[in-house]
Amino acid sequence: MTLSRMRRNGARQSIAALRAIVTFVALGLAACDDPECPDDQFVVEENGSCASSPQRFTISATQCHVALTATADAGLPTQGAMGPSPVPLRQGGFILYTDSPSFRLCRAQRVDYRLELSCFDNDDALVCQAELTEPAF
Repeated sequence: MTLSRMRRNGARQSIAALRAIVTFVALGLAACDDPECPDDQFVVEENGSCASSPQRFTISATQCHVALTATADAGLPTQGAMGPSPVPLRQGGFILYTDSPSFRLCRAQRVDYRLELSCFDNDDALVCQAELTEPAF
C-alpha cells in the first residue's frame, strides 16, 4: 500500500469518526427536552487567525443548539451544539461545525474574560484559532 493511499484511508477514517461524533451529539440534542440548556444571545468581537480581519457578530444558544450570525465572513462555522453538560453560552463548552466547503470543528472554552476557539480539519489538524470578547459599548 502506498503512502498516499494510506493517508487517504486515514483521512477517510478521521472524517468518518468526526462525522459520527457530530451525528451522535446532534441526535442526542434532538432527543433532549432537558431545560438545562439556557437560551442566550450576545454580541462578540472575533480576533485571531480564522477571519482575515477582526469581526463583530452575534452568537446565540436556543434549546442546546448554537448559532453564529455574522454580516461578513467570520471564518467560523455558523452552527453548533452545547456540550454534554450544558453551561451558559458565555462559559464555553460548545462546538461549532460544518462540512461545507470542507469539514471544520471548533471547540470553545472560557479563559478569563474571553472565549477561545480552536478549529480543526478532518485530519484533526489545527486550522485556526479565535478569541471572542464582548465589546465594551
